[in-house]
Amino acid sequence: MLGIDISSTAVKVLQLSNTANGYCVDHIGVTPLPDGCISEKIITDVEAVATSIKSAVQQSRSKAKHCIMAIAGSNVVSKVITMPKGLSDAELEAQISVEADQHIPHPLNEVNIDFNVLASNDQQVDKVDVLLAASKTENITTRVTAAELAGLQPVIIDVEAYAIETIYPLLAHQVPGGGDNKTIGILDIGATMTSLNIMRNGKTIYTREQDFGGSQLTAQIMRAYDLSYAEAGYAKKHQQLPANYADKLLTPFKQTAAQQCNRFLQFFYSASQHTAVDHIILAGGCALIPGLDHTIQNELQIPVTGIGPLEKITLSSTLDQDLLEREYSSLLLAFSLALRAFE
Repeated sequence: MLGIDISSTAVKVLQLSNTANGYCVDHIGVTPLPDGCISEKIITDVEAVATSIKSAVQQSRSKAKHCIMAIAGSNVVSKVITMPKGLSDAELEAQISVEADQHIPHPLNEVNIDFNVLASNDQQVDKVDVLLAASKTENITTRVTAAELAGLQPVIIDVEAYAIETIYPLLAHQVPGGGDNKTIGILDIGATMTSLNIMRNGKTIYTREQDFGGSQLTAQIMRAYDLSYAEAGYAKKHQQLPANYADKLLTPFKQTAAQQCNRFLQFFYSASQHTAVDHIILAGGCALIPGLDHTIQNELQIPVTGIGPLEKITLSSTLDQDLLEREYSSLLLAFSLALRAFE
């Protein structure tokens, strides 16, 4: 089964298989998306996205016909509610459908609703905490339609922020002590969007997204050196820029990225009882920018490490190793979704 990450600039597909000691990456494909087919993480051109999905699957050489996808947390309303303990899934679903209009700011006939029982409620022993999530139906159907046009059948539509929980056990070894009883931030700086997931003992306790990413640096390069956007992106990726690039553009961009991260944390502190984060794992395409981890660490005074090799993951001998190396830091969500096939 394929995990498919549809970002603002590319489609990334990844397929894993079980091994005796973990998982093996069998197939990977990455295809750029045409400009304008994604707006604020919503698909606006289904056929263009379907074409890119099909191209990425062909590049990966996977024969899988089923896939797992996700929608952005910014397009989901989520809330933890309490329900009586001991109800079956059917009984929970029936009661939630009756009470959902109290928690969801959209007409119920315009949304898809799902729920997940979390744990017993700390204050009421006869209650359980339930995560309620809802998204406008069009956010789901556009992804399903794009996949179907590409010849695939979606079996799970996850929420990006919560999907990251799936891969966290394979990341935890990168944090001293394995992250036990620690508050860990996963900072993903992509092309146009930055997301922060705060994890505590493997569970998401806070998530936030903001429009900021590497495309802003590309646009600055384009203007500064009179290049097309494509030329600027190529020059940035292959480090073919004038000697003054670092001082003129790169260093200010890294400082801005660090300031953005600081704002993320201030929002987190003001919205929770937490007053500190113990460690940041840096992911996304911008994680490849030399020295960005140190700039963020200096700004936050928190240890920051770029995402490293995942625990219990091996690579197929037939895999495109160069592609994986180039794209590795931006494949976190694709890995997370592919892992859901084994739940």
